[in-house]
Amino acid sequence: MTFLPKEDFVPLQAADWLAYEANKMAANLGEGTLQSESQLRWPMPGILAISSGVRFGVYTPEDIKEVERRWRQRSRRDLLRG
Repeated sequence: MTFLPKEDFVPLQAADWLAYEANKMAANLGEGTLQSESQLRWPMPGILAISSGVRFGVYTPEDIKEVERRWRQRSRRDLLRG
């Protein structure tokens, strides 16, 4: 095992941690091993508590298309408002 100098090491970012925990939660849901919030890994309840309005889960290609459609509509509206 070696340790890199602080200047040569990119620390784990919050987005990396969020992605890992959300992926782990989705995998457990898909496998049927997650039955309640009490079974989540320790960071996830805290992440869920501070992420009001954010939907975590498994998204289908149709879900992604719907998000894109809404984003494009919103962008057009914002452009028209100037």
